[in-house]
Amino acid sequence: MQDLILAIDQGTTGTTVLLLDTARTVRARGYREFAQIYPRPGEVEHDPEAIWASVTGALGDALKGFDSKRIAAIGITNQRETTLLWDRADGRPVGNAIVWQDRRTAPMCAELKAAGHESALRARTGLVLDPYFSATKIRWMLENVSGLRARFSDALFVLTGMVVLVLLVTCANIANLQLARAAAHARDMSIRLSLGATTARLVRQCLTESLALALLGGAAGVWVSRWGSSVLARQVLGGSGELPIVFAPDRRVIGFAAAISVCAALVFGLAPAFRAIAAGRRATLGGNQREPSGDSATAGMRWLVIAQLALSVALVSAALLLGRTLINFMRIDPGFAPAGLVTVSLDPIPSGYPRDQYPALGARLVDAARGVPGVTAAAASTCGLIAGCSSSGGYRVEGIAEPAQTLYRNWVTPEYFTTAGIPLIGGRAFTDRDTANSPRVAVINESAARRYFPGQNPVGRRIGSSQLDTEIVGLVHDARTQSLHDLPVPMAYTPLAQKPPNQQPSLTNLDVRVEMPAAAMEPALRAAIHRAEPNLLVGDVTAMSRRIARDLTRERLVAWLAAVFAAMTLLLAAIGLYGVLSYGVARRSREIGVRMALGARPVEVIGMIAAESGRLAIAGMTAGLLGTAVLSRSLAGLLFGIGPLDPSTFVLVTAAFAAVTVLASCIPARRATSVDPIVALRCE
Repeated sequence: MQDLILAIDQGTTGTTVLLLDTARTVRARGYREFAQIYPRPGEVEHDPEAIWASVTGALGDALKGFDSKRIAAIGITNQRETTLLWDRADGRPVGNAIVWQDRRTAPMCAELKAAGHESALRARTGLVLDPYFSATKIRWMLENVSGLRARFSDALFVLTGMVVLVLLVTCANIANLQLARAAAHARDMSIRLSLGATTARLVRQCLTESLALALLGGAAGVWVSRWGSSVLARQVLGGSGELPIVFAPDRRVIGFAAAISVCAALVFGLAPAFRAIAAGRRATLGGNQREPSGDSATAGMRWLVIAQLALSVALVSAALLLGRTLINFMRIDPGFAPAGLVTVSLDPIPSGYPRDQYPALGARLVDAARGVPGVTAAAASTCGLIAGCSSSGGYRVEGIAEPAQTLYRNWVTPEYFTTAGIPLIGGRAFTDRDTANSPRVAVINESAARRYFPGQNPVGRRIGSSQLDTEIVGLVHDARTQSLHDLPVPMAYTPLAQKPPNQQPSLTNLDVRVEMPAAAMEPALRAAIHRAEPNLLVGDVTAMSRRIARDLTRERLVAWLAAVFAAMTLLLAAIGLYGVLSYGVARRSREIGVRMALGARPVEVIGMIAAESGRLAIAGMTAGLLGTAVLSRSLAGLLFGIGPLDPSTFVLVTAAFAAVTVLASCIPARRATSVDPIVALRCE
């Protein structure tokens, strides 16, 4: 029967939890305070972890002795406009929370008022412009919290730059096409000019053609993006379920695409338009004079091809660096064996489990998991792997006089190291004999041993919170408990059975080693846990490989997008080079025919075309590599295990563009050797 209501009041100085019955009588209550932080006059902050601890602690106090299934509804009130940012990647808070009383953004509000934004803001939101509200607090955090802007904007900045490069390469290709059309329509323009057409009218005609082409391309791009964004999102995020609506192009995206298309048509349509008019004037004045050929016919087009190649080199170089970064991250040794490991997120506090029952709860969960067919080992812990574990405390260390040495701590059940696949280097692991009544023991990792026992065997040494009452019985390999991006931290593992009842943290994780595919085991594990502990709140049940993939979401997204952009620009550069060479061969067909009539061999003609393409490629690649060397430092924040000026990357890029140059030159060179000298001489 559901006859209870849970009320949570998360206040400025503490958290109050009330449990009421249907007669609105308070049946139980819990209250936990937390500290106020005053960095400077007028500034008030809270530690987000302290807020969370107060909420979970008060919940545990209020729910003690009650079945959580009796709760029919939950009501929550929170601190007015207190503002806090969380890192989506690891779920950790970014800095302290700025409390509603804080006035640090008063100068920012005054500046906005002086600029005349107050009336517009109030019309849109109904709010006054005051530091009380969250918008200016968020802006302050983005501008002042160490590393925050860089963490969230570096990837977007790089991807935006790549999009701009792709757009420029595409527009250069279109401009070359328009320049070729301008030369081909010189006589048409001369007739129009002779009949009285004005320059403005002819420019409008050319720009109309460019605009129609750009808008058609923009519309096709939006249509492709509806499919491509979903494919890319599934590749990056994994899974085949429903994606968030953010991955579907909306009106803003369509409007932006239309605006960019119009701008591209104007910027890269003007030069071909004026060139077409100039060619028409020459034809009008010169009558039947011969059209320019050779280098003069393709001078502007060659510069555009060089620019295309330079931009493409920069983009392909960046894509290779980012792709190798993702590979380097995937090759990191996490310190445990993720293959065949399933992790279960737990939260016993809202379910009403007292802290002194965590050892027994952990043992029951381990037994329940072991009973599932296909499970070979299981262990519970207070700190999950690749889970942003940040539980640490001050320890006394034997041989060090200072009393407070920082160690991260993880309370685990026996077989934890076997389950996680963390190698034991020395000593022993925990066993069922390590109970609350036995001598206190600990196992530390290599980072802790290097910091506190350099060059020594730590096994047999002693540590402790207030006194040296815990013996180190084992040494294990470093494991990354926070993120693949973070180095292993000094960690002390202790038996969950020896955890003091009133000590943080909570029992949050169950790791299970399986023989079958992890995805197939997830439903069975969830069902087994529910049968054993029906009141326990269970979160994600996921394969460790999937958790690691989520940890690398940013790197995977940037690498995939960079690869797509690089492939597009490489193809466009090849098309642009091919187009200029083919156009040059067509314009020089009479010259080539005369050369062959005078005894030039086909191999010499091929060499002439190859030399021209080589000059273009060398100029473009040289400019691109120099530009990459200058701009690649902006990628430094996104790279791992590789420098922005990696020589092997530049060698690979050079080889790739050399191959593209050869392929783009084949057809024009073959076409040049097929020119009939008799036909060319007859035209002369």
